[in-house]
Amino acid sequence: MDKPIRFALIAYGKVARLHARALRSVPGAQLVAVYGRDPAKREAFAAEFGIRAYGDIATMVAAEGVDAAIVASPHPQHKDHAVAALKTGAHVLVEKPMAIRVEDCDDMMACASACGRLLSVICQRRWYPSVQRIRKAIDEGK
Repeated sequence: MDKPIRFALIAYGKVARLHARALRSVPGAQLVAVYGRDPAKREAFAAEFGIRAYGDIATMVAAEGVDAAIVASPHPQHKDHAVAALKTGAHVLVEKPMAIRVEDCDDMMACASACGRLLSVICQRRWYPSVQRIRKAIDEGK
């Protein structure tokens, strides 16, 4: 890989922390920025992870050369946050659920297509030990 993939987090809560820690262990990934509405919280998160904090998604993506944004904000904000990142040129990974309404999901997918960007959904809980035990039991036919 010639250059690292530059990631930004949209939100600074518990799930965003999981992603921030995980990105540290991924070769070729570089966490560069965080977006959040509360200046004190976003600045504290940024200081903790050695990144820059922003109060505007489009500015963050453009200023930091963000390749991919991870949306870990509250569910009702997923559509607006994803669309803002997509329109500025970032690929987007959204924490589950993708959105609250099917129409919002359709709008997000249409935006990704129009912008030539990837849009995906993730559920970080699939790695929890309890979920892994359930998965193993299902695979074993229990």
